[in-house]
Amino acid sequence: MLTITDLNAEFAKLSLLRGRTPQTTAAEREEKRALARLMPYRDGTVFIAKFVGSGAWERHPKGDEIVQIIDGTTTLHVIRDSLSEAFTLGAGDFDVAYRVVLKQIAPRVLNSIRLNLKAVMLFLFAGEMIASTDGLAYRIALLRRHMGMDVIIPYVLWVALLLFLVDLGMRILNRRLHPWFTEA
Repeated sequence: MLTITDLNAEFAKLSLLRGRTPQTTAAEREEKRALARLMPYRDGTVFIAKFVGSGAWERHPKGDEIVQIIDGTTTLHVIRDSLSEAFTLGAGDFDVAYRVVLKQIAPRVLNSIRLNLKAVMLFLFAGEMIASTDGLAYRIALLRRHMGMDVIIPYVLWVALLLFLVDLGMRILNRRLHPWFTEA
């Protein structure tokens, strides 16, 4: 179900929590009305907060973290596998989208290209058989007219071997670049 929320109106309802520290409790944030739940999202919730100071961000290893700065700047520390990266974010800054989100979608994009390569080759062969004057599919079409099966079968096996090797190479590349990725 699609929910439309007016962020300006929701931010207007919040009070500014000044001097936030890692020791600031949830009760203090709620008492100051500096944090609000906007809507459910997947198996979690979308929150907004209005604060000044420094504070710890709770990590959700099985969930998505989206941080957008509306006004001012902040330093976001991303800790993964005992490696800490710090990002300084400002209003409208989508640096995290490129550094974090791209790492999440890159293996899926590479896998989609690998899976669609078979259909691409099928259409390439069909096009070569119909309207080309060279290429493996054109040669197969010529030899088919003369019943040259002794040449057609090695051509088909050669193309199948090439596609298999490209597919295998792309799988290995995806595993090396993204060892955490598993195909669904």
